[in-house]
Amino acid sequence: MRPSRLDPCASAGPQETRPDGCWLYDPRAERFFFVDPAFRQRWVLRGQVPRAPPQRWLGRARADDRTLLRAALRDLAHGAPCTIEYRGVDAQGSSRWIAEDTRLGGRAAGNLPGSHGISGDIAGCRRALRELQDADRRKDEFLAVLVHELRTPLQCLRAASAALAGNLAEPARVIERQVQHLARLVDDLGESTRLTHRKAHLRLQTVGLHSLLQDAIEDLRAEVEARQLTLKLVAPPTECWVRGDPARLAQVFNNLLHNAAKFSAADGRVVVKVEPAEDAQEVTVSVCDEGVGIAHEALATVFDLFAQDGSATARVRDGLGIGLSVVRGLVELHGGHVVAHSDGPGAGSRFDVTLPLTLAPEATRARRILVVEDNADMAAGLQQLLQLDGHAVAVAFDGRSALRQSARWQPDTVILDLELPDLDGREVARSIRGDAARPCPRLIALSGSCEVDRGAMRAAGFDHCLSKPAGLAELTAAISA
Repeated sequence: MRPSRLDPCASAGPQETRPDGCWLYDPRAERFFFVDPAFRQRWVLRGQVPRAPPQRWLGRARADDRTLLRAALRDLAHGAPCTIEYRGVDAQGSSRWIAEDTRLGGRAAGNLPGSHGISGDIAGCRRALRELQDADRRKDEFLAVLVHELRTPLQCLRAASAALAGNLAEPARVIERQVQHLARLVDDLGESTRLTHRKAHLRLQTVGLHSLLQDAIEDLRAEVEARQLTLKLVAPPTECWVRGDPARLAQVFNNLLHNAAKFSAADGRVVVKVEPAEDAQEVTVSVCDEGVGIAHEALATVFDLFAQDGSATARVRDGLGIGLSVVRGLVELHGGHVVAHSDGPGAGSRFDVTLPLTLAPEATRARRILVVEDNADMAAGLQQLLQLDGHAVAVAFDGRSALRQSARWQPDTVILDLELPDLDGREVARSIRGDAARPCPRLIALSGSCEVDRGAMRAAGFDHCLSKPAGLAELTAAISA
């Protein structure tokens, strides 16, 4: 049937914007006297004709939705427009969601007699709606878990702090474990957001995997001892070097080690293996545990955001469900890949992280380093870390003292907090770099924010920028880069 002046679809616009079908209905005669050919081809069952009465037309609706469609037809008979959504059976016998919008005919509608309407296949919209509802549900569950996860370590910290007046050793260990747990949660939350919005940027340096893994294992020492686990590092005698962001790589292995410990029974065993490939092009770090394992059907989604293995017990299902998603995102940013292995519940698990290898860096020489930090505890901690690494270290607590100390002591490296009580750290950096009478030291910014404008840092004269808290591996890499 060719579109005519009675065809309500004739002015619907280009083909890609047209509805799935249009029709005209005479409520007085209770007859459809026009049905768009495209609609008839898609929706009309064999044997039906466009002029069929509404009762026969109802046959294309699912049985439990016919009452809704019947009420809409009654409304049309009384001259009322309506918009409905229902499940219909198409010409191939498949059930699909349909949306229909009807309007009265008349002068305002181009003198079309009776009522006219359009029908559209909204199965895709319904799927999208279900996905959005599912995402919203997961978000609500995530927020509920987040509240619980943050309350638990905070309560432990409060109780341990109250007990410090007595025996200090055990409360101190509790505080150490819970602070690490909180730090891991905060790191994962921030990293997950940056990865989702593609705002994660790596500060690439040459990183030694052995020392980085030893630091990660040491960070987990309190948790391992508390649960009486055995944690072993198996690595070749020579260091394996990768090009990466030490803070992000530490986050990857901290997450994997924490999971291995959490999913292991008391007295369990966790092994970390470092295996360079035979062609020396890449290295694989395997984190193996003998814990609860992973169900086969969960392996495909274990790295998805908010994923939780439903077969795990409540004890091991605590957590936000974002750690492994962050692991995958960060490993892929480094040009590597991560794979999960398990023979099923109760059989333990293994996570293999594969990264490209790079050449070993030149030996780091001892430096004269000026640390500029207004927080006395942080300044002392940085000083001790760097001195243990063989450097000579001086400390200044504000911008003006830093300028005087730099002119007098002439360091070859300055680690400079951006937020000082008297001067902005960028202003201090510009002043140091602008002193033509002395060799310019290497300037490393220390920022309390994870989001740093690198262009602004370079414009201020900084050679490198680190986010707090910075570990020895990060500091060493920044100093020697």
